[in-house]
Amino acid sequence: MLGSVPAWGQGRRWRVLFIGNSYTATNDLPAMLARLMAAGGDTLIYDASTPGGFTFQGHTTLPATVDKIRQGGWDRVVLQEQSQRPAFPQAQVEATVFPFARRLDSLVRVHNPQARTYFYITWGRQNGDASNCAFYPPLCTYAGMDSLLRARYEQMADQTGAALAPAGPVWRRIRRLHPTLALYVADGSHPSVAGTYAAACAHYATLLAKDPSNLPTVPGLGAPEAALIRAAAKTVAFDSLAHWRVAQPTGVAYPGALPARAYPNPVQNWLHVPGAGGLYDAAGVMRAQGAAPGLDVGHLPPGLYYWRGRARKPQPIVIVR
Repeated sequence: MLGSVPAWGQGRRWRVLFIGNSYTATNDLPAMLARLMAAGGDTLIYDASTPGGFTFQGHTTLPATVDKIRQGGWDRVVLQEQSQRPAFPQAQVEATVFPFARRLDSLVRVHNPQARTYFYITWGRQNGDASNCAFYPPLCTYAGMDSLLRARYEQMADQTGAALAPAGPVWRRIRRLHPTLALYVADGSHPSVAGTYAAACAHYATLLAKDPSNLPTVPGLGAPEAALIRAAAKTVAFDSLAHWRVAQPTGVAYPGALPARAYPNPVQNWLHVPGAGGLYDAAGVMRAQGAAPGLDVGHLPPGLYYWRGRARKPQPIVIVR
């Protein structure tokens, strides 16, 4: 499925491989991104391996995926896991997701030494994951599932030194500020044209490290809605490139040996921590401070937080109730 869109102006030619499933294939995210990049003066040459429902584990042995990675010459390789797996309990994710994320990233590095891997953060289902709610209560709501997805993709980036394409966080801002903007199709899972456009703007901002504010709309999406989506992508993705590992902060090197980590994650009441530090909310406000062996977080509302210890990279922590 190799494709390209010629640039309209002076810019760079990018070669990007997309590995995922229907969340990438719906509305043809790579082609939409190519159209947006052309408007910004760049050319995207892309290929994709996106069988429906596929997992990282499945992709590690799928000849079509492995052959495309081994082809080499890619500047970016985007990895998108099955939509539910990263939100499952930590032990299950450590057994069924993380090893295969590392394996795919390693394969990319061996055959594409000049490339950067990007993990594509997807979104929580519109009303949570009803099929797994009884099995794991944090999945019963959109906010719980979405927070877990983001935390686990950030852990993948921690473990590999990869960057992130934060589509899910862009969706979350849109859902909060513009709740009538329809990001989902009727199944409450897959993206509408607006949802894919939000993902494409997030990819544009982070894969290219470029401001998406002036990109055009696409067929099937009104100009006012497109402008709201681009504003969310600028705020969440482009204005925080260091957080998404696109721009590396001074003094921080990754990948490398992982530091001791806070646990359990998700947590309800008591968080064991490896040393002195603070727990910060998504806005960067410190909500709790403590030192080993741990601190009480039972008074904090559920959601995504970050444990920041001395000389350590922030660790995403999900508080559940």
